[in-house]
Amino acid sequence: MITGSDITSSPGVMLTFKIAFISFAAFYFIFSLIIIRQVSLMAETVRTQFGKVLKFLSLVFALASLGILIYFVMKL
Repeated sequence: MITGSDITSSPGVMLTFKIAFISFAAFYFIFSLIIIRQVSLMAETVRTQFGKVLKFLSLVFALASLGILIYFVMKL
């Protein structure tokens, strides 16, 4: 019988989880770059007083997702 501690103590399973987390974080970072592009297009199309704020927030979002990706890579 396999218990929870046996599965997580296997190095192969843990490596698979780590690679999966890094892959998801990389896709999340790519998604954040797409968000930056979409916010820029929206700010050019619809001019409002919040355009610069939204651009700034999308940049912060991208930097945070890059930080998460770097954190996961460092923990590998």
